[in-house]
Amino acid sequence: MSIPSGPTVSKPIVIPIAGPNFRYRLEARIVFEELLDDNKFIARLIVDRNVDFILTLLGKQVEGGRRFEFGQFALNYRVNEPRPRAHFVASTLMTMLALSGGFQLKIPELQIDQTLNMELPLLEISGLLRTRQTAFRLMVIENATGVEFLMPESVSLADWGTLAFVYHAIVDRSFIWPYGKHDTSIPAKKESLTQFPLENQPFGFPQTITPLSEKVFGHVIDLGRVKVTTDDAVIRNPDAVSQEFQRNDGHLVTFGVESLSGRARYDCPEAPRWSAVDSEPKIKELIDLEPQLDAALFAGYNELAAATLAGLSDEERAKITSRPETGKAFVIEE
Repeated sequence: MSIPSGPTVSKPIVIPIAGPNFRYRLEARIVFEELLDDNKFIARLIVDRNVDFILTLLGKQVEGGRRFEFGQFALNYRVNEPRPRAHFVASTLMTMLALSGGFQLKIPELQIDQTLNMELPLLEISGLLRTRQTAFRLMVIENATGVEFLMPESVSLADWGTLAFVYHAIVDRSFIWPYGKHDTSIPAKKESLTQFPLENQPFGFPQTITPLSEKVFGHVIDLGRVKVTTDDAVIRNPDAVSQEFQRNDGHLVTFGVESLSGRARYDCPEAPRWSAVDSEPKIKELIDLEPQLDAALFAGYNELAAATLAGLSDEERAKITSRPETGKAFVIEE
């Protein structure tokens, strides 16, 4: 590549990225390029609003300084404002490049035509995909509610669960979700005894929560009335509950209900409605990469597992790969 001379003029470019796992045309604008210390070339490319790629090439000047020949490279991203869209775009592109299996990077404007391989640990790639999913779900909630979010620096398990619940309420509207122990109140009437089996027999129990709201990263999202249907409900302390009903005086009887499977169906007909967030071709294309990203990551973990088992006997492999006994299973969303 030629050594840049003078200030860079911002210009749009299209970078075709070709590799074994992906084919993608990255649209960007070069806004800065500079040669430092005669052996480091840096270029900044804007790939989306609030997202920059920083390309660093290490090498040497040849042909009397008329050309720069590089041997090592680094590609990093910078998010200028922590908005969900910016993190979605950045994490998707970085994951694609890391899982591409090597790619041909062509930037004619910088006279770059080079086969590159960007290696990242699988755990780091999994983290990028989790960021991608978090950002996408926030984009959907923004679209439905008009609330603007900033991406948090870290997400607790509780916050992740709340985000997932609100996302499913908006997108799926009817879905199965973990159901713990809940209290409900019903007036003490003798006829109520016929509604509930009080011998610890599972029964169908519909419950309406009015209204239901959840806090997502500091913003309250109103989901309206939510119907929760438990197909295998049981009542805790059924004898005590039966005695309260038999008083037949109309006082509220509060009792606990739980699901034997730990799951219930949530129906959210009044949740905010969203329109497609993929109306922009660029975002749609990045969303549609999901199956390829998942397949490439799965293949990477398979290769890692195969390397771990290499050289072991059949008996040793069977011992390592046998399913552990964990006792009572926990229901974990996704």
